[in-house]
Amino acid sequence: MNTNFVLIELSRMRRNVCARRRGCCTYLTQLVLAVMILLCDQLAWPQNGKNTLAGIVVDASTGETLPSANVLLTPGQHGTATDVHGRFLLTQLPLGTLHLRVSYLGFETYQDSVRVQYGTLKHLRIALQPKALPIPEVTITAERDRLTREVNLSQEHLSNQQVRMSSAVVEPDLLRSLAVLPGVIQAN
Repeated sequence: MNTNFVLIELSRMRRNVCARRRGCCTYLTQLVLAVMILLCDQLAWPQNGKNTLAGIVVDASTGETLPSANVLLTPGQHGTATDVHGRFLLTQLPLGTLHLRVSYLGFETYQDSVRVQYGTLKHLRIALQPKALPIPEVTITAERDRLTREVNLSQEHLSNQQVRMSSAVVEPDLLRSLAVLPGVIQAN
């Protein structure tokens, strides 16, 4: 709630009470209602996105943003991952000093303390230092398969009668009889 709304509400209430003139405690009633409205507004602030931590995570050597970096606040286990532009946003944080931890594969983990105050939005720029990952030596061994040079030839046995019948339209010819067999191509 903003202050203008509270003032308008108080003015409306005063007009209603003055029109009625029923009690002697109208001023006190207005004051109690105004204080209650302001307290409700103050208690609702943390749920309206206050106490927020925002920032960007970059490579310290190149300045490039780091997408999908892990950002974790403890205690309370508030955490997120950076977007494709390296930005993050944590809302509705508890008040006080929190421990910030940012990690990314191939970079040193960043750790720091962050003080979150009531109704604040804090912006951070976190630069991660590249770190070489120790990878053990990998040896790949295999045995070579022996290739066999066997060629399976297909065989077709034709009798004299089959040769004569296959070329019955024309005169019996061995080459023309072979050309009609499956897998045989004839070229001029």
